[in-house]
Amino acid sequence: MPNLRLQPSEAADIVSYLMRDRDVESDLLPQPASSERVELGRRYFLELQCANCHERGTAEQSSPAKPLAEVNALAEQSCLQNPTAEMPHYSLDEAQRASLRASLAALPSNHESIDADNTAIEIVQHRMLQLNCYGCHERADERGQVLGGVGRFRKSHFQTLHGLDLGDEGRLPPPLTRVGRKFLPAALPAIFADGGLPRRAYMTIRMPSYPKEVIADLLEQLPKADQLDDSGETSVFPTRGDSAPTGRELVNSGCVECHSFRGESLPGAVGVDLHGMHRLIQPRWFLEFVRNPGAVKPRTRMPTFFPEGRSHRPDLLDGDVDAQVGAIWQYLKSSDPLPEKIVAANSQNFELTPVDRPVLLRTFMRQAGNQAIAIGLPGGLSFAWDAERVRLAAAWKGRFLDARSTWFERLAPPAEPLAEKVIGFPVEPCFELADQSIHFLGYRLDRAGYPSFLYQLGVWNVDDRLEVGPSTSLRRTLVVRDSRGENDGRAGADLRWIAHSGKELQRASANSVVDEQGLVVTILEGIEGDGELNNAKSGQRWVFPLKDKHEYRITLEYQW
Repeated sequence: MPNLRLQPSEAADIVSYLMRDRDVESDLLPQPASSERVELGRRYFLELQCANCHERGTAEQSSPAKPLAEVNALAEQSCLQNPTAEMPHYSLDEAQRASLRASLAALPSNHESIDADNTAIEIVQHRMLQLNCYGCHERADERGQVLGGVGRFRKSHFQTLHGLDLGDEGRLPPPLTRVGRKFLPAALPAIFADGGLPRRAYMTIRMPSYPKEVIADLLEQLPKADQLDDSGETSVFPTRGDSAPTGRELVNSGCVECHSFRGESLPGAVGVDLHGMHRLIQPRWFLEFVRNPGAVKPRTRMPTFFPEGRSHRPDLLDGDVDAQVGAIWQYLKSSDPLPEKIVAANSQNFELTPVDRPVLLRTFMRQAGNQAIAIGLPGGLSFAWDAERVRLAAAWKGRFLDARSTWFERLAPPAEPLAEKVIGFPVEPCFELADQSIHFLGYRLDRAGYPSFLYQLGVWNVDDRLEVGPSTSLRRTLVVRDSRGENDGRAGADLRWIAHSGKELQRASANSVVDEQGLVVTILEGIEGDGELNNAKSGQRWVFPLKDKHEYRITLEYQW
């Protein structure tokens, strides 16, 4: 059983799904232990021949299974078809039965010695079947027949983060054909180990990890099965002195468009980081792949820069393709200095600075989620609106945002405020109405460019506007209207306004509170009374009921 690297919440979801039709509480009740029950379990373990597959201390086998060579695959009653009550039932279909019969018929008569005669290819194939590697990965056998892979009915479950268009190569597990030729001896085990080599960050899938003893024979036989050529770089690449500067020039004319180097990349690049490849990849495999990517990895998006074995830069290293690939290899060992195009891109400035009008950016933000709207206001005050949860999410003073990741990077990492201190706001909307959910209706800009956020809760419509107040405070104006009008009979007594919430709220005055961040929230006008400080699961809430009027115009101020 591999370690699937699940988060606790993910494991809980799987358990909940698998046990959805069971009485979990009764299932988990401890059963009384007794010597009689232990002995009964031991007898069942032997009678059901569990020991044929599973180890349990020193439990002996009561009736060892027949050697495969002695199995009658055509018997009317067997574990292949029509099993008796004493036989396991595998629910095989006819195609599976036919395959098993053919395999059994092909077994040599001296089956007891077959393990000693297995080739590396057979051991790898058998182990990959046992570990279910074929459930995700493709691998061609010695005849070129492709085994395994993600079936067409499961492909839709394999995606890239943020919907990146990287094709099947970017969302499906990579093929394992000739993978034993690819990695250095120290790198291959790290792929299977917990906390080993980093996986493709743009994929939503996760490579499981396995115990060392489970994969030991697979790691030993893969290089043999794939005819590893472990020649060192000096014998693979022609020697041309210090060729790293030439490698940098070649990288700058091609590789840099898709790949990163030492964590730096051009906007939009999503390929793996090429820095330090010499610690992972065999030189011979690197040469074969760069010379002709499609031959080594069918259907790859990696283009060839040496069509028909000729270089597009005959002016470098006399046009010698192997020498040019070797120069790239030498450069990747340090990636220093960075490719010229990355150096030039890093010198550009994509910081947004509000001057006369607010600046609005739709983006991803850690503080405001995947439907964030970041607004920079003139005067050095900014805030983020969460359009998914319909809430004010964060505010900060000073510089606004750098838009490079939003505009250019295909992985679209979350934009971060350019400030040392960011004030967080409650994770729930600021209005509650019994049995009603809140709906975001968008926003509108006034002539000065200031946004008002519009949302609806039952019969109530809200216009929510934020702007710079005195002493660089954030001033918020909420206009709450009953869409039925004041002459209609009212049924809105359940509407409640949560002026603020936090882990710990303290009253600073009759009309203001301060939270654990040092944020002071002051109600300036539009509401009567001083509200109630109620305890909640996450802390405390400052709550006001809205029930006496068909329209409220509330102004409050945030200061920190």
